[in-house]
Amino acid sequence: MNGYLWLLLAGGISFVWLGINKRLVGGFFSPFNLLLPFWVLPVLMCLLGLSSREPAWSPAALAMVIYYTVMLALVSLGIPLLFPERRDATVVGHFLRFTAVVRSRPFTICLLGVFAFALAAAFYNEILSNPDGVALLKFTADPSASRDASWHTKGEGRLWLLSVPVATLGPLVYLRMLLARRLSTKCVLFLLTACYPLIALFKMSRADLFTFCFSCVLVHYWWRRENLMLLARKRLTVATTSPGQRVLLVGVLATVILISGTIFQRIRSDTGSEGVTKFADLTAIQVNLPPPADALVSEMYMYFAIPFHNFARFVELYPLQASPGVGLIRPLYSAALHGDDAKLRLEEIDLDSYLRMLVNTWPIITWNYAEFGYVEVLVAPVIYAAVASGIYVRLRSRPGIIPLVLYCVVIAYQWVWMFSNNNFTGVQFFLYSLFILPFLFLYFLVRRVLFGKSVHARRGSIPALEPLL
Repeated sequence: MNGYLWLLLAGGISFVWLGINKRLVGGFFSPFNLLLPFWVLPVLMCLLGLSSREPAWSPAALAMVIYYTVMLALVSLGIPLLFPERRDATVVGHFLRFTAVVRSRPFTICLLGVFAFALAAAFYNEILSNPDGVALLKFTADPSASRDASWHTKGEGRLWLLSVPVATLGPLVYLRMLLARRLSTKCVLFLLTACYPLIALFKMSRADLFTFCFSCVLVHYWWRRENLMLLARKRLTVATTSPGQRVLLVGVLATVILISGTIFQRIRSDTGSEGVTKFADLTAIQVNLPPPADALVSEMYMYFAIPFHNFARFVELYPLQASPGVGLIRPLYSAALHGDDAKLRLEEIDLDSYLRMLVNTWPIITWNYAEFGYVEVLVAPVIYAAVASGIYVRLRSRPGIIPLVLYCVVIAYQWVWMFSNNNFTGVQFFLYSLFILPFLFLYFLVRRVLFGKSVHARRGSIPALEPLL
């Protein structure tokens, strides 16, 4: 398809999609809205045909991708419609109580203590225990180091489990920064939150850098939106975001894009400083644009479109058979301590043997198809969309520590990666959610001390929390 025609098509679909979300769902970071950049547009990018190595799509592969897309959209749109957002005194009361508990001294001390310990474990696990040293420094000195086997073992040290709370508690630390009154406190908490993105930068992990920062963006937007709702009710006068914060956010996003398009892009080749030029040749992508636009478009096409082409080739060549434990029910295998069996079946499938291009990423539908074929493809999108949308609806109707953490984990670490990963089956992402459980006792204890038995929520009144905020 012609590039200009594709832009017109993608622009029209985006305009309609965003309009539907604004009118029927609400919330810019709703699961329905995030499907647009992280699933719908990647599927549409396949129409561009920029790589000469792309396989021809079979009718079965095309039908499965269309069905999967439609069901993800319908369920993520339907659940918010069934449970529409309401802004009564009960919802506002939950929000005020939750933010007051997070700002309390006991909760803050425990939160920052555990987070700092997890940061230290992550630094040791990702940097100090790495026999090759700091990945960014080594790659800068020797770009060919990215082809070493040890390059792919980052983050698998002995203290991996102790570093897991970083992903769980990071958004809460960022929320605590937003709730701070004094500028000095905000700066200290912001620098503490920024430690892990720096670790991710030093170990050259774009995925960790993006997911952690995006989870903080989700918290920021949720907190700002709730504050705007309070202003609409004229209950409180709460500052939202300043122009300086907006400039900082744009600067961070621009820096991530710049790093992704320069230093990180060279990791895909052995040509050192010529990595960016050689990049398109390795993936057989041809883009008739001046640099650096050609490299940026090539990388976007590689990350977003080629995984679906890999799935089309997999459907064409894979001898369909049941492989339980590699897809939707893999968490059950892990919970039953049979994760090694599932891993063995996945190794037997050997997804990389079906590759035609030098991009070994696959959309989540691939594992569903490999596990139970068409049956799981029919069921999986309904379950995934119901989980993500259910958590989103719960956070809107009853703000609290559990809905917020689950929202950040499911959306930032799983939902937005469906186009190139199977994170819904990854055990580590369930551990991210479970690590909030030790804080629940402290959370409910502090809330009980501050507000008694929380009878305000049942009676529909708003507690007088203005002094606490």
